[in-house]
Amino acid sequence: MESRSLSLGLGAGVLAATLVLGIGSMYVPASSSAPAAPADGQTPSTDWKAEADKAGMVVLAKDELDKRLQQAREEGAKQKADELAAQPASAKTVHVYIQPGMGTTDVARLLQASGVLEDGNALISLRSSSQNPIRAGVYDLPLKGDPAAVLKLIATPPKQ
Repeated sequence: MESRSLSLGLGAGVLAATLVLGIGSMYVPASSSAPAAPADGQTPSTDWKAEADKAGMVVLAKDELDKRLQQAREEGAKQKADELAAQPASAKTVHVYIQPGMGTTDVARLLQASGVLEDGNALISLRSSSQNPIRAGVYDLPLKGDPAAVLKLIATPPKQ
């Protein structure tokens, strides 16, 4: 009997609290955090663009962004090709920067594009059997090097 009266009391309390909160919310004024209507008949879309311009941000449409990214990739590839072509024939090594967060596939592509490896897939297959992770950093690696030797250089922890 006692648990039944406790349940009824709890239910009645929840019902009363809901009614009080519902009636109380009718008398509370709307919060001032709602965005104000745009002034001068501006639409909200031009308002955020103006704010972005004031903040020094660049707003691009998706197709314009894709076009600029592709252009940057092409310019980077051309610059890298020019650097490799400008190296004297006697150059036996190339400077390579492996960025933090690069995966094995990214590193393999970088090393192949830099002329360190003839086939990046060899590095990928060797990496699957290696215990040490590839380490970020700047390396002087031999041109057309042996994939196993290159992996050993970029995956061996530094001696302390």
